[in-house]
Amino acid sequence: MARSPTPALAAGALVLGLGLGACAPGAAVDLRGRPVRLTVSEYRVTPGRARVSPGPLRLEVRNAGVLSHQVAVGRGALILRRTDWLHPGQSAVISLDATPGLLRVFDPTGVNDAAGLSGTLVVR
Repeated sequence: MARSPTPALAAGALVLGLGLGACAPGAAVDLRGRPVRLTVSEYRVTPGRARVSPGPLRLEVRNAGVLSHQVAVGRGALILRRTDWLHPGQSAVISLDATPGLLRVFDPTGVNDAAGLSGTLVVR
């Protein structure tokens, strides 16, 4: 005879499912009309997905990691702007004219982009 899962196990699965549902990968932080501040660290850009307005865009980027990083903004593989190397604790500003569509924010060096140090700016 098969045993049914314990109530604690079922409750844990429900909490995990609800938590994962709240982290929908398509959800974007709405930063239209607000300063756009991005934080990079090892294998992460925060926020990972943000909505911004078309037009002049000023990104304030801070390296909160323990390794040095470069940060680029582009469309696909095309780099539109890039920072110099940002050592831990350093910041830089990237300015560009944002047109509607998707912009990638990523570390163009090594394997950091593939390892997760990337994000998306939804321009609309």
